[in-house]
Amino acid sequence: MQKNLFKMKNFNLNKVKKYYNKKFELFGNSIKTIGWSNRKDQYLRFEKLVYNYNFKNKTILDVGCGFGDFYKYLILKKRTNFQYIGLDISEKILIEAKNKIKKSNVTFINSDLLNFKHNKIDYSVSSGALTYEFKNSNEYAKKIIKKMYEISNISCSINFMSTYCDYKLKKNQHYSPEKIFKFAKSLSPKVNLIHDYDLFEFTIQIYK
Repeated sequence: MQKNLFKMKNFNLNKVKKYYNKKFELFGNSIKTIGWSNRKDQYLRFEKLVYNYNFKNKTILDVGCGFGDFYKYLILKKRTNFQYIGLDISEKILIEAKNKIKKSNVTFINSDLLNFKHNKIDYSVSSGALTYEFKNSNEYAKKIIKKMYEISNISCSINFMSTYCDYKLKKNQHYSPEKIFKFAKSLSPKVNLIHDYDLFEFTIQIYK
């Protein structure tokens, strides 16, 4: 059973990887490649992800980092003295990220989270990595949430497209805030659900 699940996971990730590699070929280093409509909304997502987080002297893992826009956001907001690790399954997007961001506190790794091993992560964040819809995407999302929680010494933070919305695109996966919150509470008693901002999305923070 475990082998079958592993094969299913790889198939799904290959589909997602091909999708984003193709988007990069079409749009290059653009916010359109990673599926966002504008920078303002992207930065609003980042703002909710880091709510009450103190990154000073900490290591941050950015799951589905794309071009490293989250790192750029932290610098813009004058967050300093942290180590940043960007993780992404699209090798084409990561090559671009490595070429554009060359800092001593930044590392980019081409890998999926479930095969990633690191024992010094303080915070892990993920913005938009669970947006693309595929078979068993809800179960895959739970695996990602659990892994992010397990490897984070302090907290993990993830945003999701919400089922509370006006419309849905076929390619997108929307999640029930209630179900995600319930699953998060099965991992930790310390959970923060943020669903009060002007996007049809929500953010979940899970603390150790």
